[in-house]
Amino acid sequence: MTLKGKLVPVRQYAHPDEAPLVVELFTRTRAGHSFRAIARDWAAKGITGRRGKTISPETMRDLALNVAYIGLRSTKGTTVEASWERLVSDELFYEVQAMLAEPSRFTGNSGAPRHEFTGAVVCDVCSGPITVSYKRDTAAYVCKGKGCVRVDKAGVDEI
Repeated sequence: MTLKGKLVPVRQYAHPDEAPLVVELFTRTRAGHSFRAIARDWAAKGITGRRGKTISPETMRDLALNVAYIGLRSTKGTTVEASWERLVSDELFYEVQAMLAEPSRFTGNSGAPRHEFTGAVVCDVCSGPITVSYKRDTAAYVCKGKGCVRVDKAGVDEI
C-alpha cells in the first residue's frame, strides 16, 4: 500500500523464532517459574537477545509487562489496538500481570530505610552514619564507618 508515494505497512507478523519464546515466558511465569530460572534455562540453551547477549531476568520482566503481546500499542500513555495478532491470550497476560503486581514478589530494596533512625542519626564520635547491626543476637544501632558507637536498638526506638 502506498500513501503519497510512501510505502505504508499494512500488516506485521510475529517473528518465527522469538514469538514462541514470548509464549514460553508467559506460560512459565504463570506456572510460577522465576525470571532468573527462565534466564538460566535460556542461557543454557544458547538463547540470546538480538544483540547476541543473554537475556537478563530484568529484561524478561519488561517483556512480561509489554502490552504488545496482546495486540495493543502503547505510546505516550495512550493504548490503542494494534495491527498485529496477539501472541498470548488476554487471560494469560492479565494473570501474569496480577502475579507481577503481587507485593510478595518484591525482593529488592525500595531505597527506603528499614529502620526508623537509619541515616537520621550520626555517630557522636566521628560524625559518620549510623546503621543497624544484628551481631550478638540483638539489634543495635552502630557507627557504620568505624564502629565507634553501639547502642541497643530497642532502647533507642522506645525513646
